[in-house]
Amino acid sequence: MNKSISTALFILASASLALSQVTKPSGPWKELFNGKDLNNGWASQGNPPWSITNGILSSKGGSQKTFLVWKEPIKDAEIEVVYKLSSVNANGGIQIRSQCADRTKTGPTCGDSYQICGVQLDVAQAYSGRLFEECAAFLQFDGQDIDNCRRTLKVGEWTTATARVNGANVSVWLNGAHCLDYVLTKAENLEGTIFALQSHPPFDMIEYNSIKLRKLNVAGCTNPKATNYNAEATNDDGSCKLPTGLNRIASNMAPSVTVSGLAVQYRLPDAGRYLVRLVDAYGVVAKEIRGIGPVTDGRMDLPGKGIYFLDVDSHGALSRTKVYSF
Repeated sequence: MNKSISTALFILASASLALSQVTKPSGPWKELFNGKDLNNGWASQGNPPWSITNGILSSKGGSQKTFLVWKEPIKDAEIEVVYKLSSVNANGGIQIRSQCADRTKTGPTCGDSYQICGVQLDVAQAYSGRLFEECAAFLQFDGQDIDNCRRTLKVGEWTTATARVNGANVSVWLNGAHCLDYVLTKAENLEGTIFALQSHPPFDMIEYNSIKLRKLNVAGCTNPKATNYNAEATNDDGSCKLPTGLNRIASNMAPSVTVSGLAVQYRLPDAGRYLVRLVDAYGVVAKEIRGIGPVTDGRMDLPGKGIYFLDVDSHGALSRTKVYSF
C-alpha cells in the first residue's frame, strides 16, 4: 500500500477513536430494573433462568444461552450495569447494538427465534472489559487497557461496567478504569438496536443490582416550559409548543449565534430582561450573563473545546442553541 495512503488511514482511525472519548450531550439516567419484577419492560428469550430475590436480579446459566431483552430499541447511549460473579466460571454478557439472528424478525421478541447476535460486553472473570461479537468471535484490539481494567474486578464483589456507544464508536470502562475504544465497521453492528442481558452455561450465578441507561443525541423539545417537553432530548429540534403567549416571545428572542475558535458571539433581538447561560454537556453552567436586551454584540469565551449549549431565558421562555468547538 502507498505510504501516504497508509499514513492517512492511520490518522483517520486515530481520529475516530479519539472522538469516542469526546463527551456527548446525554439525557438523564434511567434505571431499567425496579428491584421487584421484570414486568416493567423486559422480555425473556429462551428458557428463562432469571429470578429476583431481595431486590437482586439473578441469572443462573442453563443448558443453552438465554436473553433478557429491554422492550425499547436503543441506538446511541451510555450504559451502566452493576453485576457480581459467583465464581470464576460464571459467564454472561451485556448485548449492545444487537439484532435478531433471524434478520427478518425484530426485537424485542425476535419471533420464534430467541437467538440474538451483535456486540456484547463480556461478563466473566477472564473476559470482562472485552467486546465479543455474539454469533461470531471476540473483537480484536491492539494497545488497549483491558488487562489493567480487568484487575479491578473481583469474584464475589460488585463490578460496575460502563459503555458509551455513539455512532460507530464504543468505549468501555470497569469500575471507572478505561478498558478500550473500538470503531465498529460491520453494517449489522452499526444498525443493531437491541439492548439485553445474556445468560450463558455453565450453572454459575451472576447477580445484577442496577441496570442504567441514558440516551445520546436525542432530537426533541428541550424546553421544560413547553407542552411537548421531552426530558430525554439532548438536541432541540425546534418542535417545542409553548403555552399561549410564550410562542411569540420565543420566536422573537431566538438568538443568532456564531462560533470562531473558542469565542461564541450572539445577538438577541428581544427587548427586556434576559439570562444567557453557557452549559456544558453534563448540564453544568460554565458562565452566565444577565442584562436587558436587545443585544447586538454579545460574546462568551468557551472554557475549552467540546460541545456546549447556549441557553437564553427571557420572559419565561427558553431558547437553546448547541455550540460546537473542536
